[in-house]
Formats: sequence, structure tokens, C-alpha cells
Amino acid sequence: MNSLAVIAPWKYEGLWVFDDPKVGLVLEQFVAGIDTMIDQLVAPITPKFLPDIVASN
Repeated sequence: MNSLAVIAPWKYEGLWVFDDPKVGLVLEQFVAGIDTMIDQLVAPITPKFLPDIVASN
């Protein structure tokens, strides 16, 4: 059986993090350069399209 997990990352104190309550993760940080990749992916998006918590960091 295949499965797909969906997460909703956001910035917290300058770091990209996510929660996954199914496995008990809270404010889990991205590693291995993934946070830099997310920064590059969202850079072209204007702040009005991003949640306030991301736009403020």
C-alpha cells in the first residue's frame, strides 16, 4: 500500500519547521540544506501571499 504524508512548514525564530502530531513531532527543524531550499522556493512569492508568520521572518 502506498501513502503520502503532507506537512505544512512555516518559519519559527528564523528556522523552517513543521509539526506532525501523528508521530509526536513539534517544531521539527529541516536538515541537510532543506531549509535553504525552501527559502529559495518561496523567495519569488510576495509577502502578501505568505502567512504572516513566514512574512515576518
